[in-house]
Order: sequence, then structure tokens, then C-alpha cells
Amino acid sequence: MDNVPKSFAAISETGFWREMEKLSDGTLKTNDGKSFKIHRVVLSPNSGYFRALFNFNLKEQNFQILNMDSKLLECVLTYMYTGKIALDVNNVCDYMIASDNLVIDDLLKIYAVVHFTDIFDTVNGGLEELPLEIFIKLIGSDNSNVVSERSVWEAIISWTEANSSDRLTYVPALLSCLRLQEEANGELLKEVISHSIVTKNKYITGLIFFKESNFHRLKCEVNSEHPRLERLHKNMRFSNSPREPNRLHLIARHTYRGSELFITYDNEFDFFRKIEETDCLVDMMLQVGQRIYMFEQNTIIDS
Repeated sequence: MDNVPKSFAAISETGFWREMEKLSDGTLKTNDGKSFKIHRVVLSPNSGYFRALFNFNLKEQNFQILNMDSKLLECVLTYMYTGKIALDVNNVCDYMIASDNLVIDDLLKIYAVVHFTDIFDTVNGGLEELPLEIFIKLIGSDNSNVVSERSVWEAIISWTEANSSDRLTYVPALLSCLRLQEEANGELLKEVISHSIVTKNKYITGLIFFKESNFHRLKCEVNSEHPRLERLHKNMRFSNSPREPNRLHLIARHTYRGSELFITYDNEFDFFRKIEETDCLVDMMLQVGQRIYMFEQNTIIDS
């Protein structure tokens, strides 16, 4: 994101927060010796963790934040105060873990679902290090921006094989996150049921496939009494529908030959997918129902 403050301290040096610094009512301390003066009224609405921490310690002023270094906590605090954070494919997994620990759902969604494929393709991106609860939220999201369910399947393989001795038990729950369409994913379906994390998995006693509204739905019989897995299956909402972003933006960029059309999935316009080229210069767009009409002076381009 643009215009991210250089430090958390910089927030209190300008504008509104300069006057509000004297009203701070708590200090967060990290194990590496740094401290941050905060306002409970800002942190509580944005974090379930801080809301519980402050409610149970009404008179306490100093709070030790464990298992999080000062650099990461500073970026999270900056996000809660400004709504801005510097995310990229190299650090997003760290922030996802932090957002899960501090119960900040928006921070998990702000980047990961849009840049799912980029995170997976990045060397040492950290996808394999994600805890189960975060990983399954990511691959199970209705809004994850994936070109193909193969990306999700490859992520499942990578995550599982990073620690197969402990993670094979979770494969049935992970497979239930796949959205396999009968017509489009026939070959992928064959790969899934023939892969070793399935065929040699003692926690899967059978795979049953059946049609429902032209979709293949994957359903697993699980031979496991692992309480964590049972809880996941109980709480998860499985879906047969394809993944679709909550919002799409169509952008036309003029070139010397005409216009290039792009789709972006987030409000920051930091991820683009080129979908078409036209020899017309698109000057205006008009949405009517599910159709978008593009205009070049007196010419209408139907999309």
C-alpha cells in the first residue's frame, strides 16, 4: 500500500494523533526490549485478542506481547491506527500468523486471498509454515484469487509434504476445500485421488464422488478421532460453487494501438490481470446489469 508511515512513532508526530498521544492508556512491550504507547479504544475494536486482554486487565498499564518481535508488532499497530500496511509476497505469511494470533481477520484477508498464487510461487514465501487454522482459511476462502484449482491442490501438497508425519491427518479436511467442477477439472480429479498423500493416507478410508448441480463434490470418510480435525469438519462450511471475488474492477489502459483491459480484485489496484486488447480507445464504461458497455466517442463496445 502507498504512504505507509515509516514507523509507529511517526503516527503520533503529526496530525490528529499528536494531540491524542497524551491520552494513551497502555504500553505494549516485546521480548526484544521495545515498547509502544497505545490507546485501548483503538486496539480493542480491531483485535479480539486485545479486546479480551484489556477487559480482563482494566487497571493494568503494561502488557508483555509474547512470540512477536517489535518489527512485526509495529507494523500491525500501524495497520490498526492507519489502515495501511506494507505487504508483499515475502512477508505476508508472517502477518497472517500475527493476524491469527491477535484475532485480526481483516489483516488476513487484505492481501492473501488476492495474491494467493503469488504467495505460493514465491521461493521461501512461508506458505508451508502456516498453522493449519490459517492455511485452511486461505484455501477455503470463496474469494481467493486462483486461476485454477490446481494452484490450491499444489499448495495442499506442498503444505502437507513439508511435515507429512504430522499433517497427513488433516488432508481430508484440506481436500474438502477444493472446488472441482466436473467438466473443467476431470484430469485434476484423477491426480488428486492417485497422489500418495491420498492413496497412502491411513486417515482416509474412502473417497466418494457424486454430482450435485454439475459439480463434483469431494467427500471423505475419515478414520481418525483427532479432536482438532473433528472440530474443523464441524465448523467448516463446504461449498460447491466456484471461487468468486467480492468485487471486481475493470480498467482500460490506452496504448498506441488501442486499449488494454485489466481486471483487479482489490481496492488498492495492486494486482492486475490482463484479459483483452481492443483496437478502440475506451473513453467511458457503463454497467447495465451483468453487462459492461464501453464507449469510444460514437462507438459502443459490448462486453
